[in-house]
Amino acid sequence: MELQGCIGTTVNQGPVEVARVFLRELFEGKTPSKYENKLRLCFKDLLKKSGDALKRNRQFIKKDQEAYQNELENSYHRCMEYLKPLLHPPPGPANQQNRKNAEAAITSPVV
Repeated sequence: MELQGCIGTTVNQGPVEVARVFLRELFEGKTPSKYENKLRLCFKDLLKKSGDALKRNRQFIKKDQEAYQNELENSYHRCMEYLKPLLHPPPGPANQQNRKNAEAAITSPVV
């Protein structure tokens, strides 16, 4: 049920609607502000954790829950598809600095 609340789109649009309202200009290629970038990273984290949870959930479902699991996965993929432009935005001043910091933090070739 909690997964459905994160990625499901039946009752309200959830993360997709929040992105549409608050990050509309980023979909058009605008460089994100500091706070827009933080929200963008929250979406990225939400999708990563939701995807991990869906994989884990699949290991524990029973045969009668298969259809529900499939619907959750379909909702996840629709959400991911819509938010894809936010996950890898074009380089901008805020993103270039974050990318440099992330690259500097990598200490192992295995990531």
